[in-house]
Amino acid sequence: MNIHQKILPLFAALVLFCVNALADDTIGHELTDQEIAERLMGKWNETVAPGMVATNEFLQDGVYVGTLDVEGNDEPVDASFKGNWTVTAGRVIYVVKESSIPFPLLGKTIKDKVISIDAEKFVYRGDPAHTDAEEHTMVKIKE
Repeated sequence: MNIHQKILPLFAALVLFCVNALADDTIGHELTDQEIAERLMGKWNETVAPGMVATNEFLQDGVYVGTLDVEGNDEPVDASFKGNWTVTAGRVIYVVKESSIPFPLLGKTIKDKVISIDAEKFVYRGDPAHTDAEEHTMVKIKE
């Protein structure tokens, strides 16, 4: 086997890696808070438990609007929340200011750690001070 036969597979692998890296703008690049905020704006759905769907909308002016729909009870439960949001140090920070139902996190600051975010999916780790520390996934609502 000559040197060209040995190098060709390595060169092909390198080209494929570079093409994939160019297609994914997050390889070797940690998102800034501004980039996270820009990607976060819009409506997202999260199934928080069987029969429970949260819809979260992050508005450009820093306002957060959320609803929680619960099915399977004798009467459906619908709740709405509103507050402010920002992104700081790779965390989405929420302060819930209004709620249509009694809500234990009203007025509290929640800091969820961003794991990844793209045009379709937002993965975060819950704030252990107020929720669980598990990974959660929101899916972007196409409008």
